[in-house]
Amino acid sequence: MTTPNAPSGNLMSRRRIVASLASFGGTQGTIAVCSFVRLPFLIHALGESGFGLNVVISGLIPVLLTPPVGLRLSARTIVSEAMGSATSGAEASRMASVRRLALRVAVIQAAVTIPLAFLLPLHTWLGGGTSVGPHELGLSFAVTAALCAICARGGADVGALEAHGRVVVVNVLIAVQTAVGVVVILVASRFTSSFLFYATLNTLTSTAHYYVAPLIYRSPGRRSARRERDEALDQAVRRSSFLGATQSAAPLATRALDPFVIGPIQGANALAVYGLAQRLSMVTTFVPQAVVPLFAAHTARRRGAGSPETLRRITVACLLVGGLAAASGGVLVVVGPRLASFLTRHEFTLSRGVLLAFLLSGVAQSALIVVSAAASSPTGLMVGLRLDSAFSAANIALSVILCFHLGIAGPVYASAVCNGAEWLVWLGVLHRRPRLLTDVHAPVALLDWAEPVYEPDL
Repeated sequence: MTTPNAPSGNLMSRRRIVASLASFGGTQGTIAVCSFVRLPFLIHALGESGFGLNVVISGLIPVLLTPPVGLRLSARTIVSEAMGSATSGAEASRMASVRRLALRVAVIQAAVTIPLAFLLPLHTWLGGGTSVGPHELGLSFAVTAALCAICARGGADVGALEAHGRVVVVNVLIAVQTAVGVVVILVASRFTSSFLFYATLNTLTSTAHYYVAPLIYRSPGRRSARRERDEALDQAVRRSSFLGATQSAAPLATRALDPFVIGPIQGANALAVYGLAQRLSMVTTFVPQAVVPLFAAHTARRRGAGSPETLRRITVACLLVGGLAAASGGVLVVVGPRLASFLTRHEFTLSRGVLLAFLLSGVAQSALIVVSAAASSPTGLMVGLRLDSAFSAANIALSVILCFHLGIAGPVYASAVCNGAEWLVWLGVLHRRPRLLTDVHAPVALLDWAEPVYEPDL
């Protein structure tokens, strides 16, 4: 007998990996093409300084999505562990707990971030001297904060879809939202140059899949299992979500702060060049972003089944992903300057030194993403939070120093150094503490009514 949440094959099978790479490749191809197509229209509509501020908005969206991402990582991990444990009703109870938490998170996040948009001197921090007024800039940040806050429930459901191996569905949603967004930009650029409009549209094209995911995912199991509340289970879910969110917030905050470092030191126009290089460099992290959701769900399911992955296989995966990132980034270094000149109609000059910095940063980030996904146990998340916090603080300090000497490439080189050092420290910690690969978030023993019903296919 099986249940609707029974694992259907190995998540790291060749078929699933190929499907994930193909769908993610299509999605990233759509994003890349749409980014290139909309660049001249955005620059024409907003001007160079306005486009630079639009880059800042784009950089802050991942930070504002930190709570939804934490819920996404928590749902993906605990649902995968529940599926690996081969128990009936475990997934339903865990998802019910995550959704209850998501509602509280959305309310708190909105209450905190929206007022900050009007209280902080954002216009002054970003260098001033732009065509965007302080009130319009504050309102744009407030709308962005509100749209990101309501993604909490969707974050949980996206994580559950990834736990079931339905990464293709998520990728298709992202591709569709991006394509629709660029069509709107092409039409709207003929009629409006409102920074608020484009900031809102930019946020919607980054978050729409969170709004649609709850309509796709349906939690299996008995309704009674979804209604029952277990304080120990809720506490485990809160801990998992908090650790996942805070661990992902540190590197995201570092990347989001780069424009705030570059703007006052190098000026608003340098932000536009940085944003262009950042968009072109997305190819370096293509493989980890495509495979890591499946890899994280796979390792969590193996933990739940009592047969965790080994450090040797995790290290091999890191090296493989890093090597593929280096290969794709090398192509970008060669063709990037001419491509940037063509896309911006010779308005921007992009040096190979800047692209080389993004290549090194992408390689280090790719390896770090893989090892962090493998060590997503409770103790692993706690160690990851400490490491990310320490290296992010070092990254910020190093970014400021290098920005004075290396220009916009300085913060990128700082990220490469800190991410690479953190990856090496991670490998040493996992070698000394193998328990980080075995602990589970919510043991099945928490659920007295759970019954084993099938053997997981690993």
